[in-house]
Amino acid sequence: MSLSWNCQSGSVHKDIIVHVKAAEKPKQYATCVIDVVVILGKFEGNFKSEIITNGGNTNLKINECDTELDRQIEKCVRTMSCTDKCQLTITFFESVVKFTIELISFTSEVDVFELTLEQKLELAKLHKFKGVELFKIGRDLDSFLRFSKAVKLLITVLDKENEDVKQLYITVCNNMSWCHLKKGHLTESLTLSNKVLGICPNNVKALLRRADVYDKLDDLESAANDLRQVIKLETANKIARDKLIIIEHKLRVENTKYINVVKKMFR
Repeated sequence: MSLSWNCQSGSVHKDIIVHVKAAEKPKQYATCVIDVVVILGKFEGNFKSEIITNGGNTNLKINECDTELDRQIEKCVRTMSCTDKCQLTITFFESVVKFTIELISFTSEVDVFELTLEQKLELAKLHKFKGVELFKIGRDLDSFLRFSKAVKLLITVLDKENEDVKQLYITVCNNMSWCHLKKGHLTESLTLSNKVLGICPNNVKALLRRADVYDKLDDLESAANDLRQVIKLETANKIARDKLIIIEHKLRVENTKYINVVKKMFR
């Protein structure tokens, strides 16, 4: 009997065709060989895939997919065992693609918690590198997800007093803060900048990022304080100096308006 599953949004429907009970499933970072047979639609446009073209056998590495379609396929594959087969129907923006997936084989990997500090650091560096490459070509969400994967690895070893881990964590958090700021997610951007400054109070990128957030939140005094701190650390920082000129002008305008309001109250 065929079993079915729908995601909460209704955008993904899965029909299980063949299922082996109580069999091993792929772990994170396993390389999987899958066979894909397209029934409806093409892997293009809204259904862009970096691992699948027109069907057939292809490799998929768990936790390293960078398009929405590939991430949905990965979620499906992670629930499968060898020789399992299912049919996926995915709907994005009123377009539909339907295909079958059979898991042919996958590499045996250890659980993430069993990885050494050095292994986690190398994987985090890979996620950070891929995230930067995706950010450069305007794929903000895909890059953010890569940075998030790096952070999830690094927070498990932050207490090891390793300088490389700390510096990479700071860099990735700054990058995530920038992604949030670009999308107007001010609270999230502020939280990440504060995390960085909690570890390294004089981190210039985090101070500049937080100043931008404070500016957008109309907390001009806090924005000015962060910019002054940057200039104290880097006297020739033109970005901070130019931004401080603008912020101080806004403060003068606000103060003038306030004084005029007070004068009117006591006439």
